[in-house]
Amino acid sequence: LLSIIFWSMIALTIIGIIVTWWYWYIFLIVAGVIYICLLIETSCSAMHKYLSNILQKEGATEFIERLKHEPIEIWWHVACYHYETRTRVVHSTDSNGRSTTRYETYQEKVYTWRATD
Repeated sequence: LLSIIFWSMIALTIIGIIVTWWYWYIFLIVAGVIYICLLIETSCSAMHKYLSNILQKEGATEFIERLKHEPIEIWWHVACYHYETRTRVVHSTDSNGRSTTRYETYQEKVYTWRATD
């Protein structure tokens, strides 16, 4: 988006439409804010923390080469299920000693098949 705005401003300047200096200042301020936000987001991401931990022991090239030579492992877990409506009887007694009975329905998850590889 910033490159589109930048090149549009260059084109407008070239074809003779005057782009005032404050357009350039606004562009530079917006670009700077976006760049700083990207730096903050990148430095706080989990991937950055993981890679900086890994790459302390070995360089980036060695890390990639080691990954190339290791066998590929894919782990997956599959579970098939459906919900069944169940009914239960609930007995209760109030403070006056009267007992009441009511029926309550609820949904229960029932697994029909599972696999792990």
